[in-house]
This record gives sequence, structure tokens and C-alpha cells, in this order.
Amino acid sequence: MIPDALDFRFLLINYYKKMGLNEKELAVIFVTDYLIQEKNDLITGDILSLKMNFSAKEIDDILVNLLHKGYLEYNTDQQTMRTTLNPLRQRLYQEFQIEMSNEAKQSS
Repeated sequence: MIPDALDFRFLLINYYKKMGLNEKELAVIFVTDYLIQEKNDLITGDILSLKMNFSAKEIDDILVNLLHKGYLEYNTDQQTMRTTLNPLRQRLYQEFQIEMSNEAKQSS
């Protein structure tokens, strides 16, 4: 569980490079997160291409990479497929915890 006090976008900007994400993936993640917040269930390359300057094919490739990296999931909930960035949120929170733990050790 990620505390609400931690801003997903803040963590993402601070850790995306360390987590092996590039700027194109970062842009797709930000727009995907926005669409999820706007109550869109299923986010596809076609939908993202309406909001972005990347082609649907390029976005599809980025989405596949995010799936393979384990940062994006598609889940079925009561016969509705949903896009979720929860795996990415969990990883970002873990990175934050590790950094805070290391800083605490260094301060001791």
C-alpha cells in the first residue's frame, strides 16, 4: 500500500532513470495515469495516440515494453478489463523506502 502523501509523479520523476525507463515511456506513463484518473478503464495505444504525438504503433511498442518490465498491467474485474499502473507505483514506493533507509543509516 502506497501512502497518499507520496506523490506518484514526484516519485516517478525522481526514479524513472534508475528504474530503466526512458522519456518516451515516461510520457506514456504520465498520459496513461491521467486517463486512469479520468475514470478510463482500458488504455490502449489508439486512445493514447489521440492525446500524444506518437503513432499508435509506437505507443503499442512502448506499452509492450512497460508490460514486459512489469510496470503496467491489464486486469479483468467483473468482466471489465482495466489498465493499472499499480506495479509501477509499488516499485516506486520500494525505491523510495530503500533510499530513505539508506539515508537514515548514513545519518546514524
